[in-house]
Amino acid sequence: MDWHLVERTAQALRSEGFVVSVSVDDTPRPVEVVERDRSERAQARAQAMAEKAQCREVRAEHAWERHERAVAQLPPGGEPVKVGHHSEGRHRRAVATAWSSLGTAVQASESAVESRRRAEVAAESDALRSAPLAVARRIERLESDRGRVARALAGATAPERVERLSAQLDELVEQIDYWGTVRRQQLEAGQARGFGPEDVEVGAMVRRGASQWLRVLRVNRKTVTVAPQFEGFPNARVPYFEIQQVVQADEVRQAELSG
Repeated sequence: MDWHLVERTAQALRSEGFVVSVSVDDTPRPVEVVERDRSERAQARAQAMAEKAQCREVRAEHAWERHERAVAQLPPGGEPVKVGHHSEGRHRRAVATAWSSLGTAVQASESAVESRRRAEVAAESDALRSAPLAVARRIERLESDRGRVARALAGATAPERVERLSAQLDELVEQIDYWGTVRRQQLEAGQARGFGPEDVEVGAMVRRGASQWLRVLRVNRKTVTVAPQFEGFPNARVPYFEIQQVVQADEVRQAELSG
């Protein structure tokens, strides 16, 4: 919440003669409730966008039907306009209508395609939030934030700052507990791989993503240092939660000798 904005607004109202009393309940809601509400809103939004896309698809279908009817009014065989003939006006109007209806149909189709794309993205966004990799990255970020806030709290002296930082720390701990439970459930269900320092050795090959294989140069506490895929690039670090598969050094050497 922007407390400065609240206070400025209250002060501005008081200066105009209004009696203002500010009362804010900033007690954070349970993370589980917040996530459930977020999911319900996302699903409702996706449903609304899907219905909108369906309406636009129907409009596009009708627009193409109108275009086909307009084309059917043209003289057969692509007959040119007979200048000076009594049919000239009717012919030109039919051509103009056919072109106009074509443009309308094309625009309606493009609008329908874009609406369907947005609806599909909206439908996937809720699932992506709970995807194993997204959950692991969120936990890493939350733990980093917890460390930062804890350090700030340790050095804080002003009562208001101590109270604010303590509330932030409590909220971060609750979020870490919630998403940690989600992570453990994903690991138990086999939806995620739980590699750690004990599972990787120097010289092993690790798979990151769908097909990126990297050679391990160093095993760290939270990451492995890997050689670059292409010459001239620097070494990189890969968090354990991004590793999808490990081929140990002995197997790598055997494969290289046999290959």
